[in-house]
Amino acid sequence: MGIAFHHADRRVLRVEGGDRLPWLNGLVTCNLTRALPGGSAGYGFIVEKKGKIVTDLFILATDSAFFLAMPRERAEETFAILDKHLFSEDVELTFDDDARVVSFHGAEASTVFPDAYAGGAWDPFGAGGVLSVGLAEAFADVSLAPEEAFARFRFDTFLPRIGIDFDGELLPHEASLDAVGVAFDKGCYLGQEVLYMLEHRGKARRRTVVVATSARDAVTLPPGTEVLAAGDAVGTLRMPFLDDDGVRAFALVKSAQAVVGNTFIASGHTFTVVSTEPHWAPAAT
Repeated sequence: MGIAFHHADRRVLRVEGGDRLPWLNGLVTCNLTRALPGGSAGYGFIVEKKGKIVTDLFILATDSAFFLAMPRERAEETFAILDKHLFSEDVELTFDDDARVVSFHGAEASTVFPDAYAGGAWDPFGAGGVLSVGLAEAFADVSLAPEEAFARFRFDTFLPRIGIDFDGELLPHEASLDAVGVAFDKGCYLGQEVLYMLEHRGKARRRTVVVATSARDAVTLPPGTEVLAAGDAVGTLRMPFLDDDGVRAFALVKSAQAVVGNTFIASGHTFTVVSTEPHWAPAAT
């Protein structure tokens, strides 16, 4: 038994050519030498020179290609950045708009998608899991969960969506995804110096957390609603989500306030911090 999600918000870019590994590894924050065939589903970012997130990426590898699964609204910008850094390398970039990104979570994960282009271990729940890229027919025998279930999954696993739960003005540390998406022991990549200095000589002033309230009418609060602690503004709320137990949302708050159990007030509603980091192990970091 298990549950499968179609990550329909992700568009797939295929990276091929003999120089694909060293070239791409010099542009992404994760370490692709640890995301080779048979390994984990790599997760990382492309950041600009000041370290701010351009896009997040799930990265799967085969013997002949990397498959980058990125938010659709960031795909064209990401392609332009990658293409700008392509000179004489033997690398070819191609969008595969027929490809789907699907994850399966359960004991049968290792064998569930044998006809996919590529797959890698990704286990947010500790019960077995795989992320795969392939054509629709590769997933024909699996019942995909409804979109509402995937929205809940984002909060259960701490997988915020760029453009909804955080934006491109954040550093990976501010999105609270640095531990799963940034390799601090690899060589030079775009934006590395800023992220390295922040990790080893500084501290992010803000962090992203998951907050929850039993007040179901809090789902109407607009993104950007100010959150208060002891009467002082400490951050802002992102898009609220209504589930069985009330309302959850990601919030960007001052780092000192990013502690499980802390409470905030947002437009009269009391929210409690329930999670401060991803519930999945680092992939290709």
